[in-house]
Amino acid sequence: MDKELAEGYYRRANQLFAAGQLDDALADLNALAQAFPKDPTIQYARARCFAAHGGKDTAMSICQQLVAEHQHKRAGELLAELNRPSCAALPTSVTEGPPNAPERRVRWTRVLIVAAVAVIGAGVYYQAVVWSEQALADANQRAVAADLGSRAARPKSSAPAGIQAPQAAVIDLREHLQTEWMQTAISGVPDWKSGIYRRVPNVRDNKWTIDVFLPTAYDAQPESAFPVVFIQMPQGNPGFMELDGWAERRQVILIVMNESMNRNKGHMHYNEIAQEMALETINQGMRIDRRLGFAMGTSGGGKSSWYLVSRYPQNFAGLLMMAMSDDNKSSYIPPRIRVAYVHGESDFNNPYIAKKIPKLRAAGHQVREKVIPGGHVSGRYEDMVEMLDWLVTEARKDIGLPLP
Repeated sequence: MDKELAEGYYRRANQLFAAGQLDDALADLNALAQAFPKDPTIQYARARCFAAHGGKDTAMSICQQLVAEHQHKRAGELLAELNRPSCAALPTSVTEGPPNAPERRVRWTRVLIVAAVAVIGAGVYYQAVVWSEQALADANQRAVAADLGSRAARPKSSAPAGIQAPQAAVIDLREHLQTEWMQTAISGVPDWKSGIYRRVPNVRDNKWTIDVFLPTAYDAQPESAFPVVFIQMPQGNPGFMELDGWAERRQVILIVMNESMNRNKGHMHYNEIAQEMALETINQGMRIDRRLGFAMGTSGGGKSSWYLVSRYPQNFAGLLMMAMSDDNKSSYIPPRIRVAYVHGESDFNNPYIAKKIPKLRAAGHQVREKVIPGGHVSGRYEDMVEMLDWLVTEARKDIGLPLP
C-alpha cells in the first residue's frame, strides 16, 4: 500500500467514524493495520474504534501492547478509562489528541500523524458530514411523509374493506395513483395484484417488512415476468422515492426494504437479514424476471445494494450507486452488470468513486457517472430516472426485449 492510498484510508476512517459508520471505519483501519502492523498511530486508532464499537476487550489488548512496546501515553490513558468499572466516556473520533509515539522510520507515518492533527482541527468538516447524513435522512423522510399524506388525502369510495378505489387521472408521472392493498388484506402468501402494498411482513418474522409497487401491466399481462428495482437507504423506510410513476411507465416492480439501514454495529449483517427476508417474501408467487434485477441506494443504502448484487449476481443487471463507491469490501460483481453513479460535487466519497470507476471500466463494466450540486446527497428525481432508464433499457436490449 503506497503513501497516498494509506492517507486516503486514514482520512476516510475519520470521516466514517464521525458519521457513525463504525463498521466501515474499522474496515479501513484494519486494512491499514494489515499493511503496516507495527505502526502505533494506526493501532491506537483501531483501539479507539473498537472501544466505541463495543469491542472493549480488543481495545484493551491493543492498548496494553502499545503501552508495553511504545510507552504510548494516549493508549495508557484509554486503557485506564476502559478499566474503570463504569466506562461512560467512549471515543468520539479515532484520533482524539496526537499519539505520543516514538519517531518512526516509515516516512508516510509522519505524514499520517500530521494528517491526524489536521483532522482534529477540522472538526467542523466532520460535523458537516454528520449534518449532511442527517439532511439526507430528513429529506427522504419528508418525501415519504408527503407521499403518504397525498395518498391519505384522496377521497374514499365504497370499495371492499381494506382496498382503496383506483384513481383514473394521472397528473404527474411521479404521482401515479394506484390501488393500495392494505396489510390486513394479506394473509400467508399474498395474492399479488397490480397496486401498492405497504409494510408487507415476512411470514416467519413480521418485524421485517417491504413496500411493493406492481404496475398495472402486472394484471394485464398474467403470463409475463417483470423487471424489479430493490431500494435501500441509510435511514430505512425510504418509500418509493417518487419512482412509482416511472415504474408504471416502464412496467417495473419496485421493492423497498424498510428495515435495511445504517447501524453502529453489525450494519452489513443486519442488512443481509433484511435482504433475505425481502427475497423470501417476494419469492412467494411474485412474477419477477430473474435476469432483470436492479438495486439502488444512497450512501449506506448504496453500499448495501452493491453487497446484495455481489451475493446474487446471476439475477442482477444493473446498480445505481448514489453518494457511495462500492460496499467498502470491493466485493466482486460480473462485468456484464452496469453501474451508474450519481454523487455531489463535494461528496467526501468522491476520491474513492474516482478510483473505482476506472477499475470497473478496465474490468469490462459499462459505467455512467453524473455529478450534481452539493455534498453527500441523494440524486434528484430526474437523475434517478435518467440512470434507471439507461440501466433498464440496455439490460432489456441485451436479452432481446423491447422497452415498454
